[in-house]
Order: sequence, then C-alpha cells, then structure tokens
Amino acid sequence: MQQRTTCIIIGVVAALVATTCSFAGIAGVFLMRGFQGQQEQFAEFQATAETITDEAITESFPTSPTENPPAVPQPSADASDLSTALTPPFQDAITQHADVPLYRIEARFDPEALTITGNQTITLTNTEDVPLDEIYLRLYANAPHFNEGAITIDDVQVDGQVVDSQLERDEIDLNIPLSQSLAPGESQTISMNFTTTIPTSGGGYGIFNASEGVFSLYHWHPELAIYKDGAWVLHPAADQGDLTNTDSAHYIVTLSVPEGYTAVTSGIENEIATNEAHTYQSINALSRNFAMVISDQFEVLSQEVDDTVINSYYLPGSETGAQSALDAAAESMILFNERFGPYVYPELDITQIEMGGGAAGMESSGLILIGSSYYDPELDPLGGFGSIVEGIDSLSFLDFVIAHEVAHQWWYSTVGSDAYEQPWIDEGLTNWSSTFFFDEVRGEVAGQFMRETLLGLPYQLTLRQGDQRLDQPVDQFDQNDYGAIVYGKGALMYDVLRQELGDELFFDFLQQYYQQHQFGHIDGATWRQTLADVAGPEVADAFYAKWVEGDAITSDDLPSSTFGPGLFDGLDALEQLLPTPEGEDPR
Repeated sequence: MQQRTTCIIIGVVAALVATTCSFAGIAGVFLMRGFQGQQEQFAEFQATAETITDEAITESFPTSPTENPPAVPQPSADASDLSTALTPPFQDAITQHADVPLYRIEARFDPEALTITGNQTITLTNTEDVPLDEIYLRLYANAPHFNEGAITIDDVQVDGQVVDSQLERDEIDLNIPLSQSLAPGESQTISMNFTTTIPTSGGGYGIFNASEGVFSLYHWHPELAIYKDGAWVLHPAADQGDLTNTDSAHYIVTLSVPEGYTAVTSGIENEIATNEAHTYQSINALSRNFAMVISDQFEVLSQEVDDTVINSYYLPGSETGAQSALDAAAESMILFNERFGPYVYPELDITQIEMGGGAAGMESSGLILIGSSYYDPELDPLGGFGSIVEGIDSLSFLDFVIAHEVAHQWWYSTVGSDAYEQPWIDEGLTNWSSTFFFDEVRGEVAGQFMRETLLGLPYQLTLRQGDQRLDQPVDQFDQNDYGAIVYGKGALMYDVLRQELGDELFFDFLQQYYQQHQFGHIDGATWRQTLADVAGPEVADAFYAKWVEGDAITSDDLPSSTFGPGLFDGLDALEQLLPTPEGEDPR
C-alpha cells in the first residue's frame, strides 16, 4: 500500500527546494495548482505544518444469513481453467503448487441492501508435517476500524458434516474444529454461508467501503489464516498497514450483480449468464487474496504489455487521470518485467475509488485501487515542480503511486510476506521500485527528486530523534515513524545495497529473490539467506545487522544528494516551520 498525507508532501517539498526559492513561493505554486478554494485541505496542511505527523508517503437480492443463497451457475474447477489465469511462463506452476487452498465462492451483490450473500467452500490440503485438528478463518470485515462493516457466518460444515464453529477476538477469528484430524498430505472441504455488510463510513483506508456509487470490496469474504511454526498466525487487526497475510491460493468466484454494474476483480472475469442480473465467473490462480470493485459508472481504457492486458477503470470526467494511470502502469510493468522477472497474471486492473486515512493506493493480486483525488492533474501536489527544478520536465505523484502498486505485484503478491510482523519486506522494496521507475523512465534527476522528497526527508526528520529498527511489527510504530522507517529507510536501504554490490550483483539478487520465492511466504531470514547466496554470508550478515536489525543509521550512511553536497539541504528550512518541543533539542 502507498500511504500519504497531501499536506505532508507540500511541507516536505517546500523544505527540499527552500534553498532556491522561498516557502511562500512554493505554497503559492500549490495554491495556484488547485488547492485554492480547498479550505479543508489547506487547513489540514497548516495544522500538519505545525505538528508534522507523517502517515507516510501508504438491483436487490435479499437473503437472510440463515438461508442458502439463491442458486447461481456452478463454476468449473479443473487445472486447465486455472492455467488461463497465469501468463505462459507460469502455467506449469499450477501442477507445481497442486496443494494450495482452493476457494469456490458463489455470491450475489446487492447495492441497495449494501450486502453480499454467498456460499464459500475451501478445499484445504495439510502441507504441514503434523495433523491439524482445527483451522482458523479471518473475518477482517468485522475489524473495529471498518465500523458498520461485518460478516456473519452460518451452516459451517467440514466434509459435509455440520460443526460448531466459534468466533473469537472481536469476531475476527473463526475457529472451525475439523470433523477428524487432517493428516499431512490429506485434504478436507470446509463450507459455509456468509452475508457481508458493506460500510459507508470510509473506515480502513476506504478499501472496504461504498462511496459515490463505487463499492470497494477488500476482505469481503472469510480468508484462511496462515499456519506457521506449529500454530495459526492470528495477528491483531491493526488499523495501520495491511491486514492481508495469506498463502497463495486458487479462487473460482461466481458473482451475480444487477444489470448495469461492472465487477472488476482480482481474477480474470468472464460473463457467463445474463437475465435479471449479470453473472460473472472470475478465476485467479496462485493469488494472495481476491478483492473486487463494483460500480455502475465505470468506463475503461486498456493497453497490452507483453502477455498482460492492463485495464484502467475510471469514473466519468477522470479520463485524463485514467490515461496517465494506464501509461504509468504500462511503463512500470515493462521495466519490472525486464529487471525483476515476468509478471504472473494475464490481466492487471486499476480502479478509481475514494480512499481515506492517508492512503493513496492499495494492492491486491491482479487488482489495484487508487485514490480518486489523484486523477485530477490540477490537484497533484507535485505538479508544479517540473517548472522549478532544473532537469525535470514533469512530476506526478499519481505516477509514483501507480508504480508502487504495480511493484507490489512482484513484492507482496508473488513473493509473499507477513505485512504485520515484517512490513519492511514488501513495502521497502516496493517503494524503492517506485523511485527506480522514475530513475529509468522519467530521468535520473526526477528519480532523485522523488527519492529525496518522498523517502529521504521524512526519514531524515525521524533521524533527528534517533534511528529505529526496520524489523518491527506494524503496531510498534507510531503514525509518524511507520512511514519514515518502513517506507523511507526500508527503501533507501536498497540504494545503499546497490552501491555496495554494484548493478550486476544487485539485480542478480532481486531476480533470484523473485524467482526462488514465487508463490512462497518469506521472512527476514529468507531475505538475508538470498542475499548471502549472491553476495556471500559476511556481506549479507553485516548489511542485515546494520540496516534491518540495527538502529544506529545516521545521515552519513545515506546516499548523497543530487541537489547539493549534503542530503536534503532544505531540511533546516522545514525545521523553521516546526515548533521545538519544550525541553527538547531537535538536533
């Protein structure tokens, strides 16, 4: 996920260029470029300039919960169908990962009642070396920060036998006892009916929410928890960062929506029936999750890149932004295909939604959610700086967010990790990939400007109070430091690693990292071992100890600046805007 606060960007950029123009002049640029009249946003900016709290550069078909949902066409589920959901280089992975969970979901979406009613069946194979007596599903829609969002469950069965399941901890964790112990290598089928209530109050970054006729449906169905080291991993449903922590799985979803609605999903959609409703079958293979965005307003632009069709779904009046999003996605995919390895899916969908809570975008396997405010180029907080900074023709924060979320298709979707326990693993490399995109596609000066503005300056501000370890869970960071450390330090670390290894070894590391851990679930030890395989154990151990486990990085350890002899010459100018806490010396 790409997080941000617009007013933070304003202040950060103002400080960066303070050596060449006044803060008043920079503020004027932003006012002229669309913030004029946006009193609420400007008031937020003013308040943030005083506190600098960085959230990081982040037709009706009613049924009751106790009824079986109305019948819909049955989905097919053979391997040949699943292979169509992968690009040619990855189609053999279906047989190589034959034991991953298989979700079959039949559901109906009701925009008037704000519900999804359905039935879900999971075929689960025990890939552990011990028997399993229970499983856990996660009902993230019940998390407190999703407000009135909810999932209710009924008629839970294991291999056709009704079992007494129990909800635990804020009704997020669903414990399902197995009818008999599931031995290693054996499979059982778990089924249930569910009703999901869609919130309208915008909690949780807006990724599970209905707003302005767009239904963002992340965490809309029960999701299988991860089993690791002899226990089910049941992290708290933190309201900061990403909740998704899953193994790769196959999804075959049959969804009925009212006439006139378009369903954009993580999978490859095919319309299979049309009557009072439109019924889609979506197939996604080796996916981290299955999200959906549904609207009766969407228009679409498309482009093909290598083996993938990229679709940019947008709302009326946002065609300019949608085209920019499509262009940036295509350019970044071309680059990442070449330098990291080929993209997995034959389709990538971008959707325009209302986001909140400081988030600019959100990734899902094969589906990207982008905040609607960035589709207006007049409101781009970086739009005025192409004419100020020599060597830069244009800057676009939308491009940065798009590149970030596209990179997540490599670092999160294909190479999986624990976004709660070790968020640096995916977010750090993903944010570095965004600046790498600017280096290679928009030019070196533009890349360095984005690196210093969106990554380095927030981290530099944090360094004035002292460094922090990267390898901490999400809830160990406050809102200020989460972005600065995970997204800032975690990304700049890769620039340092690149300097130390040289390009040949560095990109060999990234390519091996991607190839060796496709559809797996890694941790910091796996990351370090992959680096050791490329650069040697001594280099890997020393680098990991300093940058991931350590908390003693200083400005001298960071890459040098393009814009002056030291990194962020405008830092002192920003500091002048900040009150010094009583009794504290910011230096």
